[in-house]
Amino acid sequence: ILSGRALVQTLPKPHPAKLMAIVVKVDCEGDIRRLPIEEPVTYERIFGQVASAWPEAKAGAMLKYEDEDGDLCTLTANTIQDLLLLQPAGNAAQRVLRLKLVRSPGPAAAPAVPAQPTPAAPEIARPASQPAVPPPPYNNAALGAGFHPPPLPSAPPLPEQPPAQPPRPAGAHVHFPIEVHRTITVPHHGSRTEMHCHLHIWSVWPEGFGSCGCSWQADVSPWIPGAEFDLQLPANCDVRNLWSAEVVRADQNGVLKIRLAPWPTTCFGGNLGLQGDHPGVCAERLVQALSG
Repeated sequence: ILSGRALVQTLPKPHPAKLMAIVVKVDCEGDIRRLPIEEPVTYERIFGQVASAWPEAKAGAMLKYEDEDGDLCTLTANTIQDLLLLQPAGNAAQRVLRLKLVRSPGPAAAPAVPAQPTPAAPEIARPASQPAVPPPPYNNAALGAGFHPPPLPSAPPLPEQPPAQPPRPAGAHVHFPIEVHRTITVPHHGSRTEMHCHLHIWSVWPEGFGSCGCSWQADVSPWIPGAEFDLQLPANCDVRNLWSAEVVRADQNGVLKIRLAPWPTTCFGGNLGLQGDHPGVCAERLVQALSG
C-alpha cells in the first residue's frame, strides 16, 4: 500500500499539449506559423500571439478568415464567434483556426524628381587686349634684392578748368538795337492782307522812381493807311510821342489797338515808359511781349 506522498509522486503528470485547446494557423505572405491559443479563445489572445510572432506587423495589420462563401472577412472582437462557428465540430485539441495576416501598405514613396542641371554662369566676353588671367606678381626675393617692378603708368593730368564765372544778372546780356519780326493780318478792301512788321528797340534807359524809358520804331510793309491791329506790350506800359500812328484803345494788360496814319509812309514809332529799375530786364520783358 502506497502512502499519500508516494501516490502523488507516482501519478502521471498531464502533458502540456493536453492544456492547449485550439491551434491558430496564420499565413503572413507565405510565412505560415502555428500558434497555440488557450481557451477561452478571444480576439485579444489571438492578436497577442500574432503580434508576438510578427512584431513588425503590429501597426495597421489585420487578421482575415474565410467564410462559407470563400470571402475573406476581417477578424475583430465582434466577429470572433463567427470564426469559431465556422470551424468543424470535433476534438477541441485538433481544431485549427486558419487566419491570414494582412499588413497595411506603407505610404507610397514620392516619385523621384530628376535633378535639374545647374545653369552654368554666363561667360563674360573679354576684349582681345585684356588677358584672361592677370600676370603673376613680382617675386622680389627670386629676382634679387635690388629689383624693383616698373612703375605703373600714371594717368595724364586733367586740363585745368577755368574758374567758374559768377551768374550774370537778368538783362545783362541784352545788346541794342534789338530786332523783333511780326506778321500781322489786317482787313483791306474786303479781304485780309498780311503786313510784315519789323520792330526795332533802339535803347532802354533808367528814368528813376522804378521806371525806364524806351525808344522804338516799327517798319511796316506794305503800309496800309488807316489799318488797325493789336500790339502786345508789357502791362502798365505808357505810350509816349507816337508818330505816324495813333492809339485807339489801351488796357492795363498792355494790349494796344493801333491805327496807322492815313498818309503813305513806311514806319511809325515813339517812346515807351516801362515799369522796372533795370533797363536790361525791361528790355527783355518788352521783347517777350512783342514776340508773343
